[in-house]
Amino acid sequence: MAMSLIDHLTEHFKPEAYHDTYREELDSMIKAKIKGLHPKPKGETPHPTKSTDLMELLKESLEKAKHNPQVLHA
Repeated sequence: MAMSLIDHLTEHFKPEAYHDTYREELDSMIKAKIKGLHPKPKGETPHPTKSTDLMELLKESLEKAKHNPQVLHA
């Protein structure tokens, strides 16, 4: 049944159906900067996000596991 669903939903890849608007905007901004202009990007400015230090989280997890061995077997 799963294979039937996958076959039903599968289509041939058509690259012409996709348009790289990011690249076009980047190219136009570069050309404007070369001309000495100060272009502003279209759309919204991304909001800063809190980055997560995965190594620090792993160290904390291992430290907790040292103090509570059952955590490793959960």
